[in-house]
Formats: sequence, structure tokens, C-alpha cells
Amino acid sequence: MVLNGALFLLVCAAARAAASGGDGPLLNGNFEYAPNRSQMNGSRVMGKYAIPYWKVAGFVEYIESGAKQDHMVLIVPEGRHAVRLGTESSIQQQLSVTRGKYYSITFSAARTCAQSEKLSVSIVPGDASGGELPVQTVYTSSGWDSYAWAFKAKQGVVSLIIHHGDDQVDDPACGPIVDAVAIRTLSPPHATHQNMLINGDFEEGPYMTPGSPSGVLVPPMDEDATSPLPGWTIMSHSKVVKYIDAGHFRVPHGSRAVELVAGVEVALVQEVATVPGRSYRLQVRVPRHGRLRARQARLQGGGEQHPGGVLQHGLPHHVRPQRHALRTRRRRRVARQRLAPACSPVAPLMRLAGASAFFFS
Repeated sequence: MVLNGALFLLVCAAARAAASGGDGPLLNGNFEYAPNRSQMNGSRVMGKYAIPYWKVAGFVEYIESGAKQDHMVLIVPEGRHAVRLGTESSIQQQLSVTRGKYYSITFSAARTCAQSEKLSVSIVPGDASGGELPVQTVYTSSGWDSYAWAFKAKQGVVSLIIHHGDDQVDDPACGPIVDAVAIRTLSPPHATHQNMLINGDFEEGPYMTPGSPSGVLVPPMDEDATSPLPGWTIMSHSKVVKYIDAGHFRVPHGSRAVELVAGVEVALVQEVATVPGRSYRLQVRVPRHGRLRARQARLQGGGEQHPGGVLQHGLPHHVRPQRHALRTRRRRRVARQRLAPACSPVAPLMRLAGASAFFFS
């Protein structure tokens, strides 16, 4: 009787954790709760609900740290276990969220076979297209990276789906390893009189696993997609930016920053409503050779001949403006600032304000 009571309390506690929608790992997000061996064939998971709290489809393997495939040791990002998604396979978990709020999903992934492996992340109900994350480029020496993706909840209960498609390889087991799936509620900050850029200090962003030294990669996205970095859009064909913390990287201002790890192949983009004829000042702080340098750029809203305005002071030499475009959208002027670095700088703080009201502390 005592055992049954303890089991009942344990189940209730798990149900409360699922309903809370708090920040942190999903239930069995690190896959340390193993499936029953009776529902497995070797490393392949055969039962649809064999992995606790997850639903699997297709060729899904339950991987243990140190396992080998063709003389190659498979990497488990966190703990001792993870899953590998083969051709046309997926994992799915139901989430309790708040309708209308924004959330970011963080997970770790490691490529195993194909050179062009990709993962798609989607929420049901939600945008049918979801988001596609290229995992072929490895940015750490460990062989795996953490990735972020975001969504706006359309209902109180949604399903998170991480899917691996067909990489045109012969082995159906080939596919990325997935581990450490977590969620965080995003609270997008507002623009102010002192800083017209939303989230210019990058303090609001995706969940970071405590103690993780590698940061979180934010992939490119459509202009209208929900961003894990509120206020910012990542523009690139296949490259990413890295969201980092002060505990493991040199962050001169605050506790978070963005590292532009892909050089000129990626850009941070934010659109800001401006007034024609009014002067604005853009300031970016970038650490250089161990010191913090603050340079100023003055952006003048212009006409058709010079739609991007006039850059009077310039940016640090290793962060150069690629494109300044003033676009008319719904009868308002929109300033578009695109930054592309030449040597992977860290951008800890960006501010834009009217020239007469600009202060930088």
C-alpha cells in the first residue's frame, strides 16, 4: 500500500511538471529514462511510446555513450544516453504552454553519417512549415552543438516534433543524434527612447544548459518567423550565429551576447521605424584585443537616391555594414540594419536612437 501511494505521488509530481511549462529540460529531455528492452530490437526503438514521455516514428535508435558504428564512436552530448534519428524519423512530445506566449526550444545535435544532415522542428498546431536546421557544420571540438528554435503558442497544449528527413543515403539508420531538449519562455523587451533596437543588449534569448561551455547556435530563419533572439532575424543561406554567456565567453556588457561565428555569410537584421529627414545614431560595442571599443555610426534617413542613409563615423573595422535600406511598409519608413563581420566578433550591445537623445552608459 505504501508503495502504491509513493507511485501515485510520483505520477502526480510528473504531471505537475508537465503542466507548469517552466524553463528547463523537457520531461526525459536528456533521454536518461530508457525504453523497456522488450520494445527494442538491438538499439532500434520498436514501440511508439517506448521512450518515456516521448512518441517516436520511423527508424529511431536509443544510443548509449561509447557505442560504435563502423569503427566510429557515437557522441552523446549530455549524460549517457541520446536518440539517433534515421531516415524519415521523428520524436514528439506534448507540451503544456500559454496561448499567445513565445517559447524557444533548445536541443543538442551531432552529425553521424551524411554530409548534409538537417533537422526540422515544428509545433502542432502551428506553422505547417516549421523550421529547418542544418547540422552539417560543426562549430565545436566536441563534435556536437546546441541549437535554438522558437514558436508562438496557438493553443494551451501543443506537440513538439523533431524530424529527420531523407539525406539520400543507403543506410536508413544514418542521421543526427539528438539530446538535451529544453524549453524557455521568451519575454520580448520593448524599444525605449534611449534605444530603439529591441533586445539590443541580447539579454533575452534561448535556454542555455547550465555549465555548457559552447553556447547555443541560432540558425537562419524566414523574415516572418519567430526568433529565439527577440527582435532579431538571422539572415543566411545555411550559417548561424552563436548565443553565448559571460560565464564561458568574454562578454563586456551584461550576461549575454552574440558571436558571429560564420563571418560574412551571416547577418543580424532588425527593422526599425524611422522618420524621414531625422538623424539617428547607431552604436555597437565590440571587444577587440581584450579591450572594449565603442564606435559610432550616424544614420540619416534619405530619399530614393540614397535609400540607406549616410554613414559618417563607421563601425569597427571588423564589423562592416553590408546594407542599409529604408523601405516603405504600410506607409512608414523602416530602417534595416544588416551587420556582417569579417572575423567572428562578439556583439554584446547595440543601440540606436535619435541623435539628440542618444546616451551610452
